[in-house]
Amino acid sequence: TKLWKELCLKNCNLNLDLVGVPYVVHRDDLEVIAPLWKMYSLKIKEALEHSNPDREEFDKKYKGLDVNWAAEMFGYNMAAAHAGVKHEVIRRMQVRDVDGERRKSALKDVAMIHMGRAWFPKDYAPAQQWAHTEGKSFRRYGTQVWCKCNHTASVIMPWPVPENADFQSTKTLEALHYSNERFGPVPINLEFRKGPGRGKYGSTVD
Repeated sequence: TKLWKELCLKNCNLNLDLVGVPYVVHRDDLEVIAPLWKMYSLKIKEALEHSNPDREEFDKKYKGLDVNWAAEMFGYNMAAAHAGVKHEVIRRMQVRDVDGERRKSALKDVAMIHMGRAWFPKDYAPAQQWAHTEGKSFRRYGTQVWCKCNHTASVIMPWPVPENADFQSTKTLEALHYSNERFGPVPINLEFRKGPGRGKYGSTVD
């Protein structure tokens, strides 16, 4: 990719594997990858710093990749290529919260879920007490009631889950509820979870 060619320091002729979590890697390989992973992730972040005079150009060039949000994901792939580590890519190891397939019958054998957001059916009236003003671009999935990006994510965990909720939302909220029930409330971290949100239960920008 253009981003890799711009930032690479070694093995620039290699194509990125473009793998996503989960990564299964030998500890000896990870020992080499880890410091490079940090370096490339920071290179992306530093390119987006307001102090960088080329920030706007960089942001515009790679806006479609959402590099600010996914810096550590690109950083891992770049680090692996730099280290000369190749991956075997196995499909369908996990399902994302925003994937189109949401039926429980179709996803019951999926091993992992990318937990990001949760929705309740639009016709489920109790959902309104948790309804978010953030995440409107995903309204087709229902009423958004939880998002890991929110400053309330560790405090407000909607429960119970209606029977007709989609697979991802059901499993996400079950994991949150039962882990909280077993291990107790999540400690409040004021260092990172602070500042005003964007609207009711909005996403913090601090």
